[in-house]
Amino acid sequence: MAGRKHTPIRTCLGCLGKFPQQELVRFVSSPRGIDVGNLPGRGLYLCKNPACFEKALRRKGREQASWKRLDAPSLERLREAVAQARHAGLGASGGGAIG
Repeated sequence: MAGRKHTPIRTCLGCLGKFPQQELVRFVSSPRGIDVGNLPGRGLYLCKNPACFEKALRRKGREQASWKRLDAPSLERLREAVAQARHAGLGASGGGAIG
């Protein structure tokens, strides 16, 4: 087993599917709003399925993820960030503030 690299597995907050970390988009709550990418702080992951974003918004986990303070324009920017990541093939890296 030497030389075998560990691949972190994370759960999509929308569909609750388990995926390798690099296949998901990471969101982190910050004083500026929600940041996208591999940044310090408590984060959540979404797969690139657009339906998962909507499911995540309806989940109780939304409260724990500090999304409750986002207004409608910020949520729309978050939707756009998920769509851009999906089209660009981005995973848990990258960055940018939303909200």
